[in-house]
Amino acid sequence: MRIKEGPEWSHCTHERNDGLQHNLFQCEVWQCQWEELLRSICEIGIYEELGPGTLVPIMLKTPAACNFMSTFASKVMKIKTEAEWRRQRVERRS
Repeated sequence: MRIKEGPEWSHCTHERNDGLQHNLFQCEVWQCQWEELLRSICEIGIYEELGPGTLVPIMLKTPAACNFMSTFASKVMKIKTEAEWRRQRVERRS
């Protein structure tokens, strides 16, 4: 994708770390998607706290839990990818 590296390619205005842990567990930008993920997991009877140490064990509990996490990640990456493509188009025009 030729993603531009560095803090200027972060969706989060408060945090300059665009890493996996920040995106999954800390970034306010993805709060809506995160809450949807948590609701979905609760609906299938999993009430454990979702965090760095529990993410994989929760995903392995049921195929549905794994699918919910995959859907969350896909939504976030789609938004980030589309934003990067927009940035690249603007950069090419300049």
